[in-house]
Amino acid sequence: MANELKLENPLSSDKKPVKVNDDSTGLLLKDKDVIVEGDLGIEGSVSTDISASKNLTVDGDLTVNGAQYNTQYFYHADDEDTYLRFLGNRFVHVAGNTSIFDSNNEDFSIGSGKLYVDINGTGNVGVGVTDPDAHLEVFGTSTQLKLSHNANDYATLSVADTGDLTIATVGDGTRDSDLILDADGAITLDSASGAYIAKNNNTEFSVSNSAYAGMILGYTTVGIDAIAQSYTLDTTMTTIHDNLNVSFKAPPSGVVEIFAQIYFDTSRRTVVLGLSDQDTTDTYQAISFPNATDETNEHVQAVPPTANGDSVLRPHWVVTGLTAGTTYKWWLGAKITAGTGGVLRWGGAGTGQYPPFIMKATALPAAVTDFAVYG
Repeated sequence: MANELKLENPLSSDKKPVKVNDDSTGLLLKDKDVIVEGDLGIEGSVSTDISASKNLTVDGDLTVNGAQYNTQYFYHADDEDTYLRFLGNRFVHVAGNTSIFDSNNEDFSIGSGKLYVDINGTGNVGVGVTDPDAHLEVFGTSTQLKLSHNANDYATLSVADTGDLTIATVGDGTRDSDLILDADGAITLDSASGAYIAKNNNTEFSVSNSAYAGMILGYTTVGIDAIAQSYTLDTTMTTIHDNLNVSFKAPPSGVVEIFAQIYFDTSRRTVVLGLSDQDTTDTYQAISFPNATDETNEHVQAVPPTANGDSVLRPHWVVTGLTAGTTYKWWLGAKITAGTGGVLRWGGAGTGQYPPFIMKATALPAAVTDFAVYG
């Protein structure tokens, strides 16, 4: 025979190498095991019974067909739809005809894209999506993220088909699952629609979409621990001082309340107070809301008709029609209805002096029937 197969003699007590012609092979027989101490080449199909007591152990590299790129399969003995496969530079694990793991030099996915990682491309990770366009994208039509402390205490993040984001905290039956924002910096609320809603147990109690109502938008005081100042009035409407003004940005509703406080030494005069949008050399120009240079904002203040009937005036104006986000600066204007006299006073640095001048702008809600009526 050209290649004679025989056992080498003498045989060791535990190993039985196989010898072909003059070469002793690396195939050893030990008890019931077959041991290959060199390369093992297989050019056909191999069927092996692998069980808990019968193992195929490879201590080193396993090469199929001696090729780095191939399309070979390793099938499950009882299910031909479950296999491992080498396909080019990919390694695929399929169970029950469903992809469990799929990798190549650019990405890998688990569970038919239920978890996808773009390794050499963007580095993005997708859960439920195979084309993530962020470092982490979670795709689903129900709760997309759940953070749990235990089975009863957790928080969820959900995005609806409208893009609405809901952050929900869930406790073990008590209402102490708080949402805490602890920012090492500013907290910014920026609503593109201008709607801000305050609810209690899913019922809105703020005037519709106007939870910002009541927010102070601008505030001015003049005369705190300062020398008292005064201005004597006549029948011409005038801005009485450069500093007696308030600046503010209009809220989403475009509606504000303006408040002022100033002391009036009457001298039996009736005073009229208004709002001016300019203060050029004390020239008064009525604000243009709701109409151009609208003098309807000039209001008579009720004062006692006696010589000593001094009073602290605290007028209020409601102004509508403003442009949300626009900055306004308005001055206090004043006059008396007849003659000359009547003095406005503010400030003081000692006891028995006059209160400081105050001017304030406050946000009002958007007009809503029965709840916010501007007639």
